Formats: sequence, C-alpha cells, structure tokens
Amino acid sequence: MACPAIKSLITRRNSQNDTVRQLAASVKSALHTIKSLVESNRILTRMANTKGNTPLHDAVIKANREVVIFLASKDPEVAYYNNNNGRSPLYLAVENGNKNGILDDLLSLPPPSQIKREEGDALPKGKSPVHAAIEQRDIGVLKKIGEARPDLLRLTDEELGNSLHYASSIGFLEGVRFLLHSFQDGAYETNPEGNYPIHLACKSHSVDVVKVYLDKFPYPKEFLNKKGQNILHVAAESGKGNVISYILKQDPKLVGSTLNEMDEDGNSPLHLVCRVMVNPVAAFVLVA
Repeated sequence: MACPAIKSLITRRNSQNDTVRQLAASVKSALHTIKSLVESNRILTRMANTKGNTPLHDAVIKANREVVIFLASKDPEVAYYNNNNGRSPLYLAVENGNKNGILDDLLSLPPPSQIKREEGDALPKGKSPVHAAIEQRDIGVLKKIGEARPDLLRLTDEELGNSLHYASSIGFLEGVRFLLHSFQDGAYETNPEGNYPIHLACKSHSVDVVKVYLDKFPYPKEFLNKKGQNILHVAAESGKGNVISYILKQDPKLVGSTLNEMDEDGNSPLHLVCRVMVNPVAAFVLVA
C-alpha cells in the first residue's frame, strides 16, 4: 500500500485537472504504470479532469484497448459516466466506430446497478450511445448494441426522443426497420414535442420510412400527437408532398379516416397543406 505522500503525488493534478493516471491513460505503452497507479489508489478510476473525462474516457478517445480493458475491469460502472458534454466512454466508443474492438469490450461489461431494470427511468442520463450509432447511420453498430445490450435501445435523449424518434427523423431506413423489430414499444412513445415516431417519419422526406410504419401499422388512427394531428396532418403541415401522395394511395379506410379529421385547432390536412405550400396547385394533391 502506498504511503500518504505517494498517494498525494498520484492524485495531484496539472492545469487541465489531469492526474498522473489520466496522462498515462493516453499513452500507448503506459499499461504497467497505470496498473501500479490504480492498485495504489482505486479512486483514480473515477477522478475527472476539467472536461469531465475520467481516465477511461481518455483511454477510449486514444483507442488504447489494453488500458480500456484494464480500467473497465476494475470499475465497470465508469463506462457509463458522462463527461461535461454528456458523453460516456461507451458513447465515445460508438463515435469511434468500435475502433480496436473497444465497443465490444465495453458492451461485454455487466450493466451497472442503475440500468438493470428495463423501465426508462432506470436508464442512465446523458447522450445515448444508441443515438450516436443512429447519427452515423451505422446499422452494424446499432445491431451490435441491440444484441449485446437490448436495454440500451430504450435510452432517450432530452431533445431527440427515443431511438425510433431519432432514426425516423433522419430517414434512417435500416435503423427504423431494426428498431421496429427489436424495440416496437418505442413506436408508442411520444417525444418532448408530443409526436410519435411515425409523425417524425412523415416530417422527413423518406417515403420508404413511412412505408415501413404503414406496413407495421396499416391503420394508425391511434397515433395522434398532442395537437390532435394524425399522420396526414403532420405531413401536410411539413409540406411533404411526396409523403402526402403516398399516404393517399393507401387503403381507402385509412385515407378516409385521416383526410377529413380535424385537429385541436379545427384544421383538416387540406387546411394545413394550403397554408404551408408555396405552389397552390400542389395543395390539390390531397383531393386528386
């Protein structure tokens, strides 16, 4: 066991608030030094610098796999600690595209106590690693997360909503297909704006994503946002003529129920499309 004087040196910080331990974590050949430091003072694994990065953050950023494996084995929960930007080592590993297999290593860790349950309120805060995979449109990484840690698919972002919201909003077709299969419950959740994922699909330009939803939910009458708007309202208000045209080609039961429905402001989809579309002729696509 290290004496107090040595412990003081180990935990001393530089101008960036880095400890010796964090500086060592960014050096490829520093594994032996890191092991000695951690064995001398276990608290080092959770000490953060001015950016909020722990040594594990720094090791992931530098893609130093040996150090990542060692640190994660000593303190697995740090893989879910967020830095000042809300990014955990797990999130950073996704951003790095599983460089050196580091994402695989972190996903193999036992889940920390606060996310053992599947309920959303039990999941960690901060930026979701699932959303990072969606942002990069990396279906391979998304599936990898879903297979290793399906509970992480339930993570939400304060602004972007759940994983289905985000994948739908950017028109990530492969991601939406996968998530509807692996996280179908997410289709019934609203985002902070009160929209379901299917509404965000209708706001995007991707008819293919809308098709995936209508194949799964051919009569989506229950999907009304907080304004009382159905999918045709949302597409019309967003001026997405291609999506409107596609919806109107569906089963007459769907078209009839959505075309004449009023939202909470008393607007039908036709009212909305006439209001937002620059070309008045385009508005008549609703009745063509």
